[in-house]
This record gives sequence, C-alpha cells and structure tokens, in this order.
Amino acid sequence: MRGKSLFLFVIFSTAFIGVLVWLDPGNAFAQRSLKRETVASVSEQRQQAVSDQIARLIQSSGLSVDRHVLLPERHETAKTLELRIGQETRNPIYYDQLEQAPEISVDFVSGDERSVRRQRSFELADHQLVIFLTDAENRVLWWDIVSDPRILRAESSNDTGELSGKTLYRTTGQVVIGVPAVDAVETLHVFKPVWDGQSFRLDPLGDVNVSK
Repeated sequence: MRGKSLFLFVIFSTAFIGVLVWLDPGNAFAQRSLKRETVASVSEQRQQAVSDQIARLIQSSGLSVDRHVLLPERHETAKTLELRIGQETRNPIYYDQLEQAPEISVDFVSGDERSVRRQRSFELADHQLVIFLTDAENRVLWWDIVSDPRILRAESSNDTGELSGKTLYRTTGQVVIGVPAVDAVETLHVFKPVWDGQSFRLDPLGDVNVSK
C-alpha cells in the first residue's frame, strides 16, 4: 500500500511540474539559458587559469600566451606528426641522464579529418614533454603533453630475487602526435618539465618549423 502511494505521489508531482512549465515556459527557458551561461563561464575561467599558468612558465622563453588567439579545446581537422628527439644511431646508447640540447626534427605523417583535443588542465611530471605550437608572432595557439620517449625504466634482481629499478635515458626517441591543421601554425616548441624541489619550470629543448 505504501509503495502504491509513493508511486502515485511521483506521478502527480511530475504532472504538476509539467503543468508549471507549460504555464510558464519562459521560466524554464531562462533556467536552461542560465545553466548554459554558467557552463560557459566556468570553461572561460578554466582557460584563463591555464593561460596564466603557461604564461608564468614560459615568461623567459620568448613565447607569449593570449587566450583570445588560442585555438578551441577541440579542433575538427588535424594532421599527424612524428616528433624525433636526438640524433638517431644504428645502436641505441643509454645514459644515466638526459642530453641537454638534443636535435629536434619533425616528419609529416598524414592529414585526416579526425578531430583533436588538447588537455583542459596543465598538470606536469618530469617524465613528460610539453609541446607548444605558435604562430609567426610566437603566440601560443595549442599545446600538448606527451611522455618523453627517451626515458626507459629498467629492473633487475639480485641473488635473493629482490627487484630494484633504475631509470635509463636513450639518446634518441620518437613520438607521434596529433596537432590542429591550421595555416597560422608556424613553429613547434619542445620543453622539458623540471622539478626544482618546490615547483616545475620548463626548460626549452628546441624548436622546429612546421609551417610547410
């Protein structure tokens, strides 16, 4: 009996709300408009916060950030690039630390109609690379964060079977990335996040022209 009463209450409540919306459709429309405006405002605030964060990190690199020229978070046409870091050798060489000024080059892989989306946040780690695409005035249009392809994690065991790990660095590495197919894009810049004990900084590794 109680379940039947609850069911009838839900039915009548839903019908009552429907009547209110029918009698005052403008109010329902206003609520939907307010919701859309709120979502847009939050998105704009998030983009401004990310822009400010990037501007602080690259303030000494010669690049600039203007959120009014940033491409949208989602871009409908993209091209695929292969980013190569370091000079390729027949036999890979491993070191205990990364090369400070590696050679940077890019190969065009393909162009397609798939969309590409950049990260909404800008969270860094020391095993990553940060990629910026800029226009002819060195204004950031797009960014991406990818794993550093030169970093390897090696594990070995001792006589007792206990495992220990060590990070090794190759002299070269490749990573495939998707970027917006936009004529305004002029240069691809590669940065390495470095933790100084309190915060990250971005050390430039190199740049390459991708306007072809």
